[in-house]
Amino acid sequence: MSLGENLQFLRKTKNITQEDLAEALNVSRQSVSKWESDATFPEMDKIIQICDIFSCSMDSLIKGNIEKETAQDKTGYDKHMNGFSKAISVGVGLCLLGISLASFFDELKVNEALLGIGFFLFILIAVMIFVVSGINNSNFEKNNPFITPFYKKEQITSFEKKFPIRIALGICIILIGLIITIGIDGLEKTHISEALESSILFFTASIGVPILVYNGIQKDKFDIEKYNRRLEKVHRKETSVGKKIQGVIMLTAVIVFLVTGFIWSIWQYNWLSFVIGGILCGIVSIISGEDD
Repeated sequence: MSLGENLQFLRKTKNITQEDLAEALNVSRQSVSKWESDATFPEMDKIIQICDIFSCSMDSLIKGNIEKETAQDKTGYDKHMNGFSKAISVGVGLCLLGISLASFFDELKVNEALLGIGFFLFILIAVMIFVVSGINNSNFEKNNPFITPFYKKEQITSFEKKFPIRIALGICIILIGLIITIGIDGLEKTHISEALESSILFFTASIGVPILVYNGIQKDKFDIEKYNRRLEKVHRKETSVGKKIQGVIMLTAVIVFLVTGFIWSIWQYNWLSFVIGGILCGIVSIISGEDD
């Protein structure tokens, strides 16, 4: 950037008019206008005054790119959002992988108690990931209710070019699982083929769905204005950590209900997952002290 471009950026950042700056420097507004258009160059004493007014170095003002230098991720937003998107994607993948493995070994007549332990271990790990990442994200949002946009246009453009390909990849992986499942269904029935048929779709989904989830969150990451608008609404109407934990609990209850019903056919008992989920939600609500 030229000195004129840097000066114009600094002035607009500080919300200072050309008249205000001219008065502070004891020059005419036309002089400031000419500096910003690079038609003329300010004298050295004026450059020193400008640096003092905007708290910048002479090197940055004359030959640097102040806009690029000042657009920094001071809150660690990018790192946080990358970690959050990975955590949620892994949690979703673990849920689907647990279903896939439980379905596979159930067809092979593996001990149901061991199957249940293995499946709920996957769900337990996933729930822990959801809760921890959810609380961390809420704390980050609470501490950083406003993020100054810092992503460069090139960064956003680069992601937008890759985004459709990544979404298509996730969908293709899921469809491949469906095609393989249909193909296996046409083979001669054996314990192995039946086990594969019941689990392969969930297995490919455990890869494809996390890809979709990860890239969906990544796309939201670049929309910092959306983040700021959402947090502004949250501050007007508080959406607490407790509410999010309750959502995770009930989502887990639904997963447990469906999986235990379709795999082990214990519909007469598995409705208790909703009762347990409701009790846990009540406990969370009392602890967090929330009122609707």
